Amino acid sequence: MRFLRLLKTGSEKLLYTFNYNCKSVDFFKRNCLIIIIVLISLVVRLVYLSHTPYYVRTYDVVNLKVGGGHLDYVKFVAKNNKLPPFNDGWEYHQEPIYYIISAVIYNVSNSFYINPIITLQLFALTYSYIFLYFSYKIVLTLTKNKNLIFYLSVILLFFWPSGIIGSIRIGNDSLLYAFYAGSLFFIQNYYFKNRPKDLVLAFLFSALSLLTKINAIPLFLILLIVFIIKLVGKKINIKVFTASIFIIILIIFLALGPRMNLYLKGQTNDWLLANQDEGGSLLLNNRLENYINFDIYTFLTKPLNTRDDSSGRQYFFNFLLKSSLFGEFSFPLLYQYLSIIMFIISFLSLFIFLFFLVSIFNLTKNKIDHYLILIFNLIFNCLMLLGYRITRPYSANMDFRLIYPVIISLIFFSCTFIEDDSQKNKFRYYVLHIVLLFSILCGIFFILPM
Repeated sequence: MRFLRLLKTGSEKLLYTFNYNCKSVDFFKRNCLIIIIVLISLVVRLVYLSHTPYYVRTYDVVNLKVGGGHLDYVKFVAKNNKLPPFNDGWEYHQEPIYYIISAVIYNVSNSFYINPIITLQLFALTYSYIFLYFSYKIVLTLTKNKNLIFYLSVILLFFWPSGIIGSIRIGNDSLLYAFYAGSLFFIQNYYFKNRPKDLVLAFLFSALSLLTKINAIPLFLILLIVFIIKLVGKKINIKVFTASIFIIILIIFLALGPRMNLYLKGQTNDWLLANQDEGGSLLLNNRLENYINFDIYTFLTKPLNTRDDSSGRQYFFNFLLKSSLFGEFSFPLLYQYLSIIMFIISFLSLFIFLFFLVSIFNLTKNKIDHYLILIFNLIFNCLMLLGYRITRPYSANMDFRLIYPVIISLIFFSCTFIEDDSQKNKFRYYVLHIVLLFSILCGIFFILPM
């Protein structure tokens, strides 16, 4: 009982700190908690980078079987000053912006005798903080002031484990996330304020996102919904609406054109991805039970393995939620307590997912209108991943990294669990403890050698 009283006293002091930080007029005092969060998260990522080779816990950086991984793509552009043949390498079908930027970085690094691999990883880290900056701005806009929901959302965003893993990864995902979050922020601003400059920036970031990776398609569906709402509400004239739809179609056509061309020629069997089929060992069952079952024991105790059914890979939600934490990777744990930390993180995440579900079901009409952009971000990304899993039932096609920007919606709605006044006094201490313990353990986990 004494421990619980101490815990409650500590929580009250933390909440007082949050409230004091909100009311302070001094810039540093007003932002000191954010600065501390950013600095600690940066230390965690840099330490993780220091003991993680570029080819560990990543995807197709170097494809040894067929060649043409992400790094091969960068080297080809750096050496030849042109894009590689579209379908000659495993990743050569990917949109070009990341590889063009990375090729410049690669050549400049070599010119100054700097290791270009480390430089590419540091730029990935930079992209990850651009994503976090725009995510921070989205949450700040929705909370209007720096309240407890805001701080808990920011803490989770900066310490979510798959975000730390992906922050040093060579590949186009990190740049996509940065552009995507920027686009989402400006779409949200345009929805609220109806300013032309926000619309222009939303289009710019959306185009950059789609020309970085095809997974940005949900942004254009969100834009389309926003335009329809504004047209119905007479907040946009028909000329602007028509021009906007034309721009959306043009950008999508530019991104999908080469893929469609190969598909029509019979050179690929997938008009959207234009990539080779995965191996047979990744093939999954495609029955109803794969989409409604959730094996909690496996989720808590086993890392994912894309080729091992005992890891829970057959179940959509097992794979999706576990990959949202640690990807589809196992960790060579040097100490037994690391596996205990993984278990506790997975256990605490179940509460966070539960908070999310309760918040979604409790949305009122006013809240839906206020949170509309994040709601559609959640819906369209999840539908995209679900549709992909159904039409191409391979385990790798359920990975959370394919829809990682949905983490903004997931985390924010999890934290709004304490928004309702009738729940606030009863649950805010529990939510605070869970979020802080989850984030602290994530930080500890990634600074330890593995």
